[in-house]
Amino acid sequence: MPVSGLILRLSEGPAGAAGLAALQSCPELTLGERAGCWLPAALSARDVAHSRELHDRLTTLPGVEFVDVVYVNFEEES
Repeated sequence: MPVSGLILRLSEGPAGAAGLAALQSCPELTLGERAGCWLPAALSARDVAHSRELHDRLTTLPGVEFVDVVYVNFEEES
């Protein structure tokens, strides 16, 4: 199960609030504390293809301007 560390850049104002609400409804995400327009998150996926699919979906959410991948762990759980 790949786990990715992400930094998301949210829009200012209502668009950013809408983006945050959409992110909060994604069960594969664990969100950190928002700092201005920046939001750290961990993304847990079934496999690499699912991880890519989720990343692509995050980039299309209104209010999400950019998704930086800062860490990926591909190790299997023991």
